[in-house]
Amino acid sequence: GGVGSFSTKPGSTITNSGRINMFESLFSNGGSIDNSGTLDVFHFGSYQSLAGELNNRTSGIIIISGTASNLANSTINNWGEIINHQTLINAGTITNFCGGTLIGPVNGNQPVDACSIV
Repeated sequence: GGVGSFSTKPGSTITNSGRINMFESLFSNGGSIDNSGTLDVFHFGSYQSLAGELNNRTSGIIIISGTASNLANSTINNWGEIINHQTLINAGTITNFCGGTLIGPVNGNQPVDACSIV
C-alpha cells in the first residue's frame, strides 16, 4: 500500500514485474531488486540502498518524486528508464547501460557511467 517501511535484507531478492508504490514509506534495500515493472517514489516516500543492488531492466521504470539514496557500496544498473523529479543521491555506483535513460539530476558521485543521459 505504500505506507510504513519495507526492507530487503542481505541475500534476499525481490522480483517486481508489477508496481511498487512508496507513498509515505521507506523502502530500504540491503539485498537485490530486479525490476521490470514500475517503482514509484512519491513526494513523501523514500528509497535507500544500503549496500544493495537495483537492476532496472529494459521495461523497468523508476519514478522519483521523493528521495532516493544510492548509498556507499550500492549499485543501480539501468537498462530501462529512471525519471528523477526530486532528489537522487548517489554515494555508490550508477551504471546507465546503452538503451537506458536517466532523466534529471544526480547529486553526489560522478560521473554516472552513461550511454544516454538526458
